[in-house]
Amino acid sequence: MTGDEIGASVLVKFDIFFLVSPSCTSVYLDGSEVRGSQNATVLVKYGTYTGQAAFLVWMPELPLDLRLSDTKLSQIRAWRTPHRHKRCRNPLLQGTTDCRNDWLRNKRRILDKWDDGDGSSPGGSPGSCRLRFQQARVEVLTRFQSVDHNSGREAYLLGRRTQVAVTRLVTPFLRVADAHLASLKGTTVRGLRAGRTEVQVGAL
Repeated sequence: MTGDEIGASVLVKFDIFFLVSPSCTSVYLDGSEVRGSQNATVLVKYGTYTGQAAFLVWMPELPLDLRLSDTKLSQIRAWRTPHRHKRCRNPLLQGTTDCRNDWLRNKRRILDKWDDGDGSSPGGSPGSCRLRFQQARVEVLTRFQSVDHNSGREAYLLGRRTQVAVTRLVTPFLRVADAHLASLKGTTVRGLRAGRTEVQVGAL
């Protein structure tokens, strides 16, 4: 049923804060909102009756606050994890003798970097393991705010100094700037090799 079918019309003041359904029976948020409001208003007309409803809309403060349990992920001495290497680093050599030679050269290069003392691969074939680095947990926090558009006064949910954990809500949008240096699974970031990178929140 649409708003026309029930004879109702709706006017939203400050429609950047929320949207009204086509049936004029509900208001909702879809992520396109640009700021919060303490006095977002909906004007409703039904026949000869008119009315209005005011809504308080809280908006997360940007940029979000990302925190890591450890900002330096060091190599863990004498600990290696299984890792699958592509047999042929050059896709143009797949299935050829040159492909095998290319893979063997890569394997020897890896073996030369091992520092186990006896040069053996722990529990597997040579070249099947790589160095293990530390890992850290990612937490995302923010404050929620709204604005009174008559006075310009800002208000904060739970107080100006209190942040709210929104990690679960933004986990699908977390990413590592350089995937060659670190990997991210859920909210756990793990180092892969030496270097500098950062954890980011992509477009929501």
